[in-house]
Formats: sequence, C-alpha cells, structure tokens
Amino acid sequence: MKKTESLTAKVEQSICKLIREGYYQPGEKLPNEMALSSDLKISRATLREALKALNTQNVIEVRRGIGTFISQTPGMVKDPLGLSFVNLEPHMLDVLHMEYQMGALLIDALKDESQSACDDLIQQMQSTPLREVFSWLHEILKQMAQQMNREYILRLLMAQDEAINQIQAVHPLQSETKEQYTYYINLWVTQLSQNDFEAAKDTFKILLELIEG
Repeated sequence: MKKTESLTAKVEQSICKLIREGYYQPGEKLPNEMALSSDLKISRATLREALKALNTQNVIEVRRGIGTFISQTPGMVKDPLGLSFVNLEPHMLDVLHMEYQMGALLIDALKDESQSACDDLIQQMQSTPLREVFSWLHEILKQMAQQMNREYILRLLMAQDEAINQIQAVHPLQSETKEQYTYYINLWVTQLSQNDFEAAKDTFKILLELIEG
C-alpha cells in the first residue's frame, strides 16, 4: 500500500513539473489515459489516483465527456487563505498595505516594459468599467501582473480576492466621493501613460487612503 501511495505522489510531482516547465500550458487538454500512462510509464490505475489528487488541488479539471485539462491557474483554489472565515474589517490597514506593496512592485516593473506594452495596459485600464473603486484597482493590478507575466504577484493578488470583496462591502463607493475618486484614477492613468512611475505610486497610495477613509 505504501509503495502505491509513493508512486502516486511521484506521478503527481512529475505532472506538476511538466506544467511548471511549460510542457503543458494552463487550459491545455491532457492526453487520454492510455497515452498519458504510456508516456509516464505507469499503470492506468496509478494515473487515475494521481489525477484524482491533482483534481482536488485544482491543478487539473475534469470535464465530463470532454477530457482532462490543466487549470487556468494550476493549484490555485478559491479563497486559498480561508479569508471568508475571518472578519477583516479590523485588519483593513493590513489589506490596504499589502495591496499597495504589490501595486508598487508592478508599477516599478512597468519601467522594464516596452512602450507598446504600457500603451496596451493603459487601454485595458480605460476600457475596464469603474463600479467599485477598490475592486476596480484590484482587477487592474491583476491585469498588470498577467500582462507582464508576474505570476507570483498575480497569485498573491488572487489570494487577496476575498479580502477585497469584504472591504468593498463595508466601504462601498459613495456618490459624494465618486468625483474625487474619478479625479485621482484619471490622474493615475495619465501618470502611467506618461511613464511618470514615481508619481503614479504616490497617486495609487492616495487612492487606497481614500478607500480607508
């Protein structure tokens, strides 16, 4: 029994390594059981056990009647930190601080991007509808991380999703402050488009301070 478990774990690790090294891409369909077990030189029973474990970890997803696919964000589960079970209002400053740190890192990373890449990002920002300021900023940061292939920061931001939802529910966009938010958002976008990154970080901080109230 222990030997089977050990082999299954090794198969899981092998598949994860293939994903990590780019052999399988997010969203890509895996070969059928017969082909994949042959490629990995294991029995189909062992492969099934490994795939079952990877499915629970959201590394893969099984679509009935279609096949098995690599998840879009392999290994990333909804609310990975269990924040839906934590009252985050007393920790709002911590949430905002984390968001600022990741935002500042991404703004700094823009310095190394081509002008066309920056222009594409600005277009995305301008086309993303503003509903709630905090969730809008959070979504923009995820778009930035994705476009610049900052996978680590993207996953950290995704781990913050539940925190953003909670804070947004407690501090919704007020009509009397919408004009102020709009001003600073437009200023932030303009600064980024002009490659004024230090000023953009300052404006981003002001936006988060407005959310804090």
